[in-house]
Amino acid sequence: AVNLTFKKTFIQELEENIYSYPYNAPGFEVPFIIGQSKDENKELANELLNKQMELTYDESSFFSKNNPDPATLTARLYELVQTEEDILDSLKVSRE
Repeated sequence: AVNLTFKKTFIQELEENIYSYPYNAPGFEVPFIIGQSKDENKELANELLNKQMELTYDESSFFSKNNPDPATLTARLYELVQTEEDILDSLKVSRE
């Protein structure tokens, strides 16, 4: 399952899957997986966090854009708290 996480086809299909960004939050989960697997793919962690922000974050400080359950998705931000510190330090959120 971890190896699948890093496959290009898996990453590309996340945007088309209704259970990915609006529900399972790969932008929060993949940075954690990267830290736990000791994979050094910090660029992927950054890419997915920014995609998560782009697709689901709104100006009210909630992750309510494009999803039916903003309270749950916003609460899932806790997953980033468990991420390895060096991965967290490398994340840069785009403000475009």
